[in-house]
Amino acid sequence: PELIDTMRPEYRAVRLDELLSNRSGVVSSTSAIPGYDDYFFDERPIQEQRQKFVEKALSIPSDSIRGTFKYNNVGYTLAGAMLERASGLSWETLLKTRLFNPLGMVGTGFGAPDTQGVLAQPVGHSIESSAWLPVDPAVEAVADNPAVLGPAGGVHLTLNDIGTYLRLHLQGLRGEYTAGVLNQTSLDKLYVSEDGLPYAMGWSVGEQLVFHDGSNTIWLAMMVVNAEKNTALFVVTNAADEEAGLQSAPRQAITALLTAMGERAEAAFQN
Repeated sequence: PELIDTMRPEYRAVRLDELLSNRSGVVSSTSAIPGYDDYFFDERPIQEQRQKFVEKALSIPSDSIRGTFKYNNVGYTLAGAMLERASGLSWETLLKTRLFNPLGMVGTGFGAPDTQGVLAQPVGHSIESSAWLPVDPAVEAVADNPAVLGPAGGVHLTLNDIGTYLRLHLQGLRGEYTAGVLNQTSLDKLYVSEDGLPYAMGWSVGEQLVFHDGSNTIWLAMMVVNAEKNTALFVVTNAADEEAGLQSAPRQAITALLTAMGERAEAAFQN
C-alpha cells in the first residue's frame, strides 16, 4: 500500500491469481528493471532486495495486456514479495517450512547447486560459438538467475526430491489430498484455467494432465503428470541454449526422451 502513489495506475487492481497465472499485465522483462544486473552481486537481506525490486517493477509501464497470457518471471517475484509481506518470512523460509520439510525433500536448496565448489553435482553449461562451456557456481555469479528472482524458479532439487514433488501433484490430480501440505481445494486451483486457455497457475493443462518446462538458460527441465495413466515423468539436463528456442539440441533431446518415456510408461500401465 505504501507504493500506491508511485506504482503505475494500471497495476493497482492486479490480483494474486493473475500474477500466478501469467495474466497480470505487469512488466515482464527483467532487463527492463533498472539496475537488474546488480542483483547478481547484491548482498542485502533477500526480503529487502525483493522489496526494492517490487518498487522498481511497479513503476515501469506494462509490456503486455492484463488478462492476456504472457509468461512473466517478474510477476512471480512480485507474488513472492507479497507472501513475504503477509507472513513476515522470506519466500525461501516459507518453501522450506510449508513444502520441503513436510514432504521430506531433504536435498533441496536455492540457486545453483554445489556452490561450495566440490563438484558433487553436474554444473550448468552455456554455449558459445557452438561449444558447451561449464559454468562453475563456486566462482561465477551468473551460474543461476539472481536470488531476488527466486519465486520465479530459483530452486535446485535432487532427482528423488523432484519425484517426491511430482508425486504430490499426481495425487492431487487424482483427488488424493496430501496431508500437511495443501488441501484439495488449493491443489485443484493450480490445475484449472478460469478462461479456458491451456495454462493455469504454473502448469500447462490438458485433459487429466499437467505439463511444465523451465530453464535458467544453463539447465533445462521438462515434466508431465498424467492422472489418467497414473504417471509422473521428468527429464532434466545441465545445458539449455534457450536462444535457439524450440530448435535447441537439449530441448529436442529432452522432448524425445520424454515422449519415449511416456510410451514405455503407457505400455507398462496397460500391462
